[in-house]
Amino acid sequence: MSGWAGLTAIVTGASGGIGEQLAVQLAAAGAHLALVARRAEELERVAALCRARSEEHTSELQSH
Repeated sequence: MSGWAGLTAIVTGASGGIGEQLAVQLAAAGAHLALVARRAEELERVAALCRARSEEHTSELQSH
């Protein structure tokens, strides 16, 4: 997923399934995310995963 670095996306249903996968992919691409879901605990898990993927993206940019 290229072209998302620095852009903002709102992902609904982010606590699982397609919403979770979309959030992770966008985070890895460098997007700023607003995650929305009904299951708070699962949303926190996905948010932590997205933060980790976002940090990997930032590290890659800094090393080039």
